[in-house]
Amino acid sequence: MVTRRLKAEKWRKQHGQALVEYTLTLPILLLLIGSLLVAGFYAWRSVSANWGVFISAAAGGAYDAPLAMQKASGGVLFSDIRNSLVVSVSQGPSPTVRSEISISTPHRLLGIPLEEVQRGSTVFHVWRFAPGPPSP
Repeated sequence: MVTRRLKAEKWRKQHGQALVEYTLTLPILLLLIGSLLVAGFYAWRSVSANWGVFISAAAGGAYDAPLAMQKASGGVLFSDIRNSLVVSVSQGPSPTVRSEISISTPHRLLGIPLEEVQRGSTVFHVWRFAPGPPSP
């Protein structure tokens, strides 16, 4: 009988504690989930920029470079990244293709100033047996 009474008194004292703990931890949980989503979005943009640098340099080394570059730029998901790619082809004894990107974009998220900076470059040395298309 005494143990039942003690359990009932303990339950009355703790009644509503779960609701208080839930309301205290919910904003922290939402902040963590939101920050993971933002970090994932910027990681996705970083991967897209790296892919754009690689694929544009690889396309610049193709025989039909303008057509290959046009098709390769379709693989870059974001238009600002696609427009920031710079590809230069140098001819000479050792032809090379250099692809570069440099983006600095300011953003605001809930009044917090954020700046996304992407920089990258790659150089491909073009190696062919003979210049031009194969003979018929």
